Amino acid sequence: VRSPPLLTRGSRCTVTSSLYPSAPATTHVSFYVFILPPLPLFPGAHTQITYIPGSAMKLCSLKVLNCAHNKLSSLPKDIGKLSELKELVANDNKIGLMPGSLYELHNLTKLEISQNKLIGLHRADRFEELTNLEFLSLGKNSIMDFPQSICKLKKITTLMLNDNKLRNLPKATSELTSLLHFDVARNNLASLPEDLFVRLKGIV
Repeated sequence: VRSPPLLTRGSRCTVTSSLYPSAPATTHVSFYVFILPPLPLFPGAHTQITYIPGSAMKLCSLKVLNCAHNKLSSLPKDIGKLSELKELVANDNKIGLMPGSLYELHNLTKLEISQNKLIGLHRADRFEELTNLEFLSLGKNSIMDFPQSICKLKKITTLMLNDNKLRNLPKATSELTSLLHFDVARNNLASLPEDLFVRLKGIV
């Protein structure tokens, strides 16, 4: 796969499926239309793509990566290169593992990977590195263990873990005092931390 040429200010580049001979003519056209710099939004939702090309990791000014409702089985291993990324939306795919470099996205405020095939969270102990995260949606997966490092995300206001296979919640969940929306419905929870709703009074 050849990468598209480097773009300069004011230039326009359209990368068509001619770079991908085995793909149908309409598979990639809408996905690879770039105008740089800057490029705040990467249009990739509802395009039936099966992978994100490595060349996309050169979009240093990217703010929003929306690749929802596709057929992705993974996210790029070097997604951490998108250092300016604020929103990553990848719900309704077939993603089974999150890349370790994801935790290098220190400007990320929204992470949505619901309705995928996650069983566990790779290097979940590094979640606390996403210090600006406010919205986290991991619902409709098969996650069994609640990553304790999530409890150190002081800015998080929305946490969606519904429709998983969670067996328990750590006591430290009650330390997420900025939470406004918290959903753990339809899991395998036998009980909740005793002081959860005492300390998290703002939850709806």
